[in-house]
Amino acid sequence: MSGVHVYPLNDLIEHDTDGGDCICGPDYEYIDPATGEAYPDGPVVTHHSLDGREQDEEPWLRETPTQSGASVEGDDTERGSS
Repeated sequence: MSGVHVYPLNDLIEHDTDGGDCICGPDYEYIDPATGEAYPDGPVVTHHSLDGREQDEEPWLRETPTQSGASVEGDDTERGSS
């Protein structure tokens, strides 16, 4: 699937960022809450780790890019988060 993929690095699996269904059950964000319009390059796809690392993160680290106020300008580039 095109769009911007945010996924954990060095996880227990290799996350599917090529358009299939990823086993991690990623969240899809289609609408930019700042503008109320669809993201022009496709959704922001936030993948979840299978090793449980989110349990040790601060709550603000679990926010999607737009929930945290970050600007998201997507292309088909895969972006990882550790």
